[in-house]
Amino acid sequence: MEDASGAALRARVPAGSRRILVAATSSPSTVELFRGGGIAEEAFAVTFVSGAEERATPLPTRDSWDGFFDAILFPRVFEHLEDPSEALVRVRPWLAPEGRVIASIENAGSAAVVGGLLAGRFEGGLTGIPRRLFTRKTVEDLFEACDYEIASIDAVPAELSADEGALVEKLRSLPGASPDLEASAFLIVARAGG
Repeated sequence: MEDASGAALRARVPAGSRRILVAATSSPSTVELFRGGGIAEEAFAVTFVSGAEERATPLPTRDSWDGFFDAILFPRVFEHLEDPSEALVRVRPWLAPEGRVIASIENAGSAAVVGGLLAGRFEGGLTGIPRRLFTRKTVEDLFEACDYEIASIDAVPAELSADEGALVEKLRSLPGASPDLEASAFLIVARAGG
């Protein structure tokens, strides 16, 4: 079943996209969510293995993938990679001139995570125990370090419990409180820099 950030990710695929690549950390079955429905004519999948991003599953044989994809999607992938920058750098040449990388990344600064830490527990995010934790700033730093220009970064609102809502109100009263306490994830759209 597709979550809210998955639907929002699909909605950010540029109109007229003909070819998309969906990156995953386990089964490439995620690509099925992006096939059909007018999203793209062709959808491909690649699996990045945590700690071995250079050993991503190969795409079908082709002379070159350079400039081939109109969109490359990373649905909740970066949190589970040892070095997410390797994946971003690897796919950069595969983008068409107007192509976009579209990613959803869990927010480690959400009220749900912060509340758990304040209570002395950490249960991971929506997709299990992550290897990497991200906030809006670290997401921006990741993309900029890999020579991408961020076109947009949007917060996916979390469904907060009454306790989490009360915690948000308390935390907002503190100096320097994050504006992203109510965000479960971030949706990023970026293009190759230069």
